[in-house]
Amino acid sequence: MFLIFIVFVFSAYPQQRDTVIISGSEYRAGGFHRTIFGDLWRDVWATPIKIPVLDLKTFAGGLVPEKKGGGMQTKTLHFKGADGQTWKFRSLNKFPRPTLPDDIKNTLVADFIQDQISTSHPAAAVVLTPFMDSLGILNAPPDIWFLPDDPILGEFRDEFKNLAGMLEVNPDENEEGGTPFANAEKIVSSEKLVYRFLDKRDEKVDAAAFLTARLFDVFVNDWDRHMGQWKWAKYTINGKEIWKPIPKDRDRAFSKFDGLAPWLSTLIIPQWKDFDYDYPPAEFATWSGRYLDRRFLSELTRNQWDSVTNFVISKLTNELIDFSLSRFPEEHKPLSLTEIKERLIIRREKLPAFSDEYYRHINKIVNVYASDKDDHIDIQRTDTSTIITLLGKKKKGSETREVLYQKEFDSEITSDIRIHLSGGDDQVKITGTVESGPLIRIDGGEGKDQFIDSSLVKGWFLNFLPIRRAENKNRFFDNDPSSQVLYGKGTKFRVQELLVASDPQEYIEPAWLQEGRGYGINPVFDLSSTTGLQFGGGPIIINYDYRKKPWDSWLTVTAAYATRPRDFDFVFESYFNSILDDATVSFKAYRINIEFNNYYGHGNETDYNNELFESEFYRVKRRVTSGEMGVDLHIGDGIKNYYQARLSFFEVSVPEASLFKGLPHGSYGDGDLSVLTLGTGFIFDKRDNTDLPLEGWYLKFGGNYNPKLFNTKESYYNATFDMRAYIPISFLKNSALAFRFGGEKVGGEYPFFAAAFLGGSKNLRAFRNERFSGDASLYGTAEIRVELGSIKTIIYSRVGVFAFTETGRVFKNGENSNIWHLSSGGGAYLSFLDRALILATTIGFSNEYTNYHFTTRVLF
Repeated sequence: MFLIFIVFVFSAYPQQRDTVIISGSEYRAGGFHRTIFGDLWRDVWATPIKIPVLDLKTFAGGLVPEKKGGGMQTKTLHFKGADGQTWKFRSLNKFPRPTLPDDIKNTLVADFIQDQISTSHPAAAVVLTPFMDSLGILNAPPDIWFLPDDPILGEFRDEFKNLAGMLEVNPDENEEGGTPFANAEKIVSSEKLVYRFLDKRDEKVDAAAFLTARLFDVFVNDWDRHMGQWKWAKYTINGKEIWKPIPKDRDRAFSKFDGLAPWLSTLIIPQWKDFDYDYPPAEFATWSGRYLDRRFLSELTRNQWDSVTNFVISKLTNELIDFSLSRFPEEHKPLSLTEIKERLIIRREKLPAFSDEYYRHINKIVNVYASDKDDHIDIQRTDTSTIITLLGKKKKGSETREVLYQKEFDSEITSDIRIHLSGGDDQVKITGTVESGPLIRIDGGEGKDQFIDSSLVKGWFLNFLPIRRAENKNRFFDNDPSSQVLYGKGTKFRVQELLVASDPQEYIEPAWLQEGRGYGINPVFDLSSTTGLQFGGGPIIINYDYRKKPWDSWLTVTAAYATRPRDFDFVFESYFNSILDDATVSFKAYRINIEFNNYYGHGNETDYNNELFESEFYRVKRRVTSGEMGVDLHIGDGIKNYYQARLSFFEVSVPEASLFKGLPHGSYGDGDLSVLTLGTGFIFDKRDNTDLPLEGWYLKFGGNYNPKLFNTKESYYNATFDMRAYIPISFLKNSALAFRFGGEKVGGEYPFFAAAFLGGSKNLRAFRNERFSGDASLYGTAEIRVELGSIKTIIYSRVGVFAFTETGRVFKNGENSNIWHLSSGGGAYLSFLDRALILATTIGFSNEYTNYHFTTRVLF
């Protein structure tokens, strides 16, 4: 009877089943692959582990699938439990391929992106729960389960059956009859919280709790902490409504980026940093969460910040580290424990130094956000600090307003304060006379606002001359021209409408950077029958600043070498959007040796002999050293009025004097010459793409004046125009007819190299560069561009072909010529990532020459 009773008990209470799975067998790799693409956590992903099988009938009283989640790479399924909770199942492995652009799917790049999922540890989220519990961070503990092939899955069965993943309570917005998470009064997403604060200005985030969570993020190298990785729980504490953070989806903790390719990726993607003994710079370690950091952490004082830091460090004991890591699956422990523990202990010791850098980073550029109500902000400048007080509504029976936000910012740390007023009729007062202080920028937004500036930052003329001059350190921007401004000596006010993004993602985490610095590479690659192989490049440095779109400044230094002239070019270019409003100011310096290496004489019917060309009969040595300043006035979308001043020093040598025959000014230009050029013009650019346009139009016209200065004999000028049109072919995908018409007129006593030229890659493609020279030129081109389809290379590329015919001529005073030079040919191109990168090859035929050209764009 006893044996029968035992059997009955076991049958009445089914025992938990286990199964053995491999989290990601596709991440196995040999030595060479690991050298290039990293060891990462491959061995952990490829190790079999035993995990329990989820019984949908009994877990939480029974689980019923409701909907798929919105994760980009992780397969997510939401369940409703009989216990009243909402549960979320997330796959251990990730599947980025469906989220990639069509040009990348099913390519080597997609394979690389999938392979790099092994940068993360598959079980990382499981071991974080004890840490967060000890730190008082609200969290939903996940556990690893195997989701079996069960009919209960219904319509989701095919996608989610036999899948390993993590199951956890989903802290969702409270539904009627639901069970509140962590006894919260309400749960909302980051998006809803930010918009809520526009109306509910009396509510606020528990900044100390958020800092605790963010320090822990960095401690475990959980870099993927954007706004979608948080929910928020509301509590009423001492009569105040306070929101506490709930971090979720902790997949990226302990991420590793060893190996050549992952390491190179960390140089491009700022938030990708290796889980090592040392912390990366605070800017990059907190990159993904920077927008929420700016909103919620700036109000913490230094003492409060340090107090939170000390609290976090005191909790991260060796015992807690051991206990937390013990939650790894047994099979993972030999591959994970020692390495992670050693790093965590060292990172804990270095956390105070990182926290100090983090505080300075958050308080260097400060963002303060007001509401859509009528807000009042008092700003007081002192010799060492700036005190910002955000005031709410008046207290009952008093003229005193409620203090919603107050912080004293240390001038040694804070250089830039940005206050966002949003809607409402707001008032801002700035007081105090100081020697120096941070730049304060007030964004008035909507509503009729009032700006009162009675402060003074004394400053010096040009920032260094010993002449007193008030600095323009108080800058007001507003959408409403009727807003009132009481100017001080350092006030700048500008009515500049800044449209509020309608997309919540763009509103809270805009892609448009307004601070920091970016880097890039400016490659040079060109292959032609004229200059041979031309290759080189240089770095690009891009600086971002407030309201400067798309950037504040852009700088590059480029060097290139060409094999046929056997010479170098050096170019420095810099562009600034902050010197003048609605304008780009540029400064350039260059040494050009590659361009203009042959001269064929003056006129529309000059002779050409290929044997003479090969013997370098037409060879010219021209070296140009120039400095240039320009201003582009942005009149409208794609419309600008440009001005430029350039000082050039020419060193020219023409060995064959007979080439000057027929020139109106003889050999003028042979030798050394210094020339000042003043230019202006307009550009209308309505093309859909600059490197391979298929629709739109482009118009440029302008002129240059070269005065009689230095050893320039007499003043001379030129005027140019360039018209282009692109007409889509309706019955052919991504195909178009392209037309171009242009010309130039040169007048005055000009040096021979300043004539109007035709030939080469700039216009008549089947002739050598600068083949024809005259006092004026005209040319026209008709081209058809047809996309044939796509091919799979490293990524998918669109393949196209084009055919062209073009003609042109130059005009010379006293020459009677009716010849129009005909050039025709065609080519092919590869277009990558929706025409973000173009590779094009061209061949042109004429009665003189067959010219080829390979470059990174089409001619026009």
